[in-house]
Amino acid sequence: MKWKLFFGAAIVLLTGCNKEPVNLAADIEMINSDQSGCNGWKSTSLESEEEYFIIEPTGEGIFRIEHFNTMFNCCLPQGIEIEIYGIGDTIFFSEKEKVPGECRCICPYDISADITNTVDDEYVLCFIKDNDRLGAISLFFDDEMYERFTVSDLSKYP
Repeated sequence: MKWKLFFGAAIVLLTGCNKEPVNLAADIEMINSDQSGCNGWKSTSLESEEEYFIIEPTGEGIFRIEHFNTMFNCCLPQGIEIEIYGIGDTIFFSEKEKVPGECRCICPYDISADITNTVDDEYVLCFIKDNDRLGAISLFFDDEMYERFTVSDLSKYP
């Protein structure tokens, strides 16, 4: 009798967990990106102004993700590459030098990207710089959102 109860409970558990995972971020698309030049000063050390992000809607289902004071080589022959893609409920925001700069200095840059195809829901936003994970944050995307946070606010293990 116990084996029937065990078998019945196993069937209920296994069939009850057959939901397809929701892929909220599958259709996320970057429609525009931009970067500043070196923001006025060059240095040989990593000290800089506070590095922070702002995320806000710009209308018609478009959200702008801005990264301020991100440090890169002070001479970038081809600029900064931004890649955005989604997996599950996570939006990945990746930035790196297209071609590594060869100057012996660094400086802060401001970069931004516009994304579309979000739905009003909670996403995990994961930031990657030069293939190193800066961290992640959970945010609710809707037409009323305005988020400002620093790199130190990011969770290393969301």
